Amino acid sequence: MPEPDKSKLAQLSKDAVNSRNPKYLVYHPDKTGWTSEDHHVRFMATVISDNLLKGLWGESEWKKKSIEIAKAMYEVLSYLRATVPASLDANPPVYDG
Repeated sequence: MPEPDKSKLAQLSKDAVNSRNPKYLVYHPDKTGWTSEDHHVRFMATVISDNLLKGLWGESEWKKKSIEIAKAMYEVLSYLRATVPASLDANPPVYDG
């Protein structure tokens, strides 16, 4: 599988956080028909949103450095993807409602 586009995912994650997009930020989203890109954006947007709520970054810092923060989340995701066995990566978690 080709490496996802870091800049595109960072922008989509930034947009999801700024718009509070429920597709990615609700507790148990309906992932029917999701692409790999959707799963990446969900992870990145959720981590960013959680850390904004915890005060790791202030609103002013997020506004100034949102793309850089989103790209840093991409790097965390890339690290995790590299350390997870391939068999697990092919089967994203499914949530029963």
